[in-house]
Amino acid sequence: MTLAWGAVLLLALLYIVVCPYTKVEESFNLQAIHDHLYHRLNISQFDHVQFPGPVPRTFIGSMLVGYVSFPFQLLLNHMNKLYLQYAVRGVLAGLVISSYLHFTVTVRRVFGASVATWSCLILASQFHFLFYASRPLPNSFANIFVLLASSYWMRNNLRVFVFLAGFSIIVFRCELAILFGLMLLFSLAKSHVKLPQLLLWIPVTGFISLGSTVLIDSYYWQRWVWPEGEAFHFNAILNKSSEWGTSPFWWYFTSALPRALGSSLILVLQGLAIDSRCFSLCAPAFGFVFLYSLLPHKELRFILYVVPLLNVSAARACAAIWNNRSKSSVRSLLAVGVFGHLVINIALTAFLTRVSYYNYPGGWALSHLNTQLTSHQYINVHIDTYSAQTGVSRFLHEHDHWKYDKTEDPEIVAAKIEERAYTHLLVGTPDEHETQAIIAKYSTTYKYVHTEMCFKGTQLSKRYPFIDIKLAPCVWIFQSKNK
Repeated sequence: MTLAWGAVLLLALLYIVVCPYTKVEESFNLQAIHDHLYHRLNISQFDHVQFPGPVPRTFIGSMLVGYVSFPFQLLLNHMNKLYLQYAVRGVLAGLVISSYLHFTVTVRRVFGASVATWSCLILASQFHFLFYASRPLPNSFANIFVLLASSYWMRNNLRVFVFLAGFSIIVFRCELAILFGLMLLFSLAKSHVKLPQLLLWIPVTGFISLGSTVLIDSYYWQRWVWPEGEAFHFNAILNKSSEWGTSPFWWYFTSALPRALGSSLILVLQGLAIDSRCFSLCAPAFGFVFLYSLLPHKELRFILYVVPLLNVSAARACAAIWNNRSKSSVRSLLAVGVFGHLVINIALTAFLTRVSYYNYPGGWALSHLNTQLTSHQYINVHIDTYSAQTGVSRFLHEHDHWKYDKTEDPEIVAAKIEERAYTHLLVGTPDEHETQAIIAKYSTTYKYVHTEMCFKGTQLSKRYPFIDIKLAPCVWIFQSKNK
């Protein structure tokens, strides 16, 4: 089990190296971690003051990671700031995986060592959970507490479960009330907890959790605020999240879960047939996904919490098949199939990792600019919205005397470009057919010097594995002709 858990941690860290940059939905927490490290309590210098976003988010997660990462800042103080971005993401991954270790220890206590080991192996073979473990999203911070809460729920330590569940709901992700509510219903049905106890624990948990987030976040936002409450009102009540796209009701079941679980999905169903205890884990998980499907805006990361729970059922099936492999030739063949399903997952993971590498053209472009120009030069680079949303963060502001300008007003930007106030431009577009138009637009005052490619879909190939990814130019670097 130790080796299996080590593989889980190692892969989570490997994804940071392969895909070191972050996207727009991660920017708030990543910028906040940066500001906690470099500006401490000088809120006027924080990124959210200039770019507040549509709804406020809690600073509690970024504070936690920022303060734990402080020794790395001292160690890497005179090195490339990007290394510190690696470090803070590594800290977040370490916190998530530590919680997962606690979860697997509980799985071992309830189901046995074999099931716990298989759970780790299955998770290591899958892509999305470990890929997101280091990404500074509200879901990733919430996952720290979801794993711990699920662990204590399986142990029937419901007092600790209620506190951890309530804290994650009120501070990080309010939709977790569905998952934890279903878990509580199971506990009530099995008489593991009495209603009077809940009526005592829940208000106390709510008071502590709500008080913590309101006091801390009101300080950083400089107004009285409950961030997750405003996010719930914005996304669920006003349904504003639909502005970021909508998906059919069954999308989580037909697309998200099959990608997150890979071929292990089949074994989840097998585990339910083998061991009735798996039903107690899977029913709240599937119920959460079903009820959360009522919201039209859907993303895979919104349901990642259920992956470890469902994997326990798949692991139970794997353990049963493997432990009985010597009883007949058919069972020996099934045991080979159990390992074969891990190979299928690994192949899918390798493909998705390659795709993800090309999803951050803005980060790769600015990193290229930082390394190609000498640090003593004066550089004023404008970073457009698309580039900023696909990988640029304050950790990439490596040179103190360079100016990294993210002005969004098109009239101001156009005037500065006409005056050649910028020495360099990062210009991005998701439309692969705009290459020539973009080059022509800036050709009178700037010259094109570099392009970063990004993922644009898949295509069939004559060579193994018979499917390949399509790439197209997405971010261009231009240099002033006066430079």
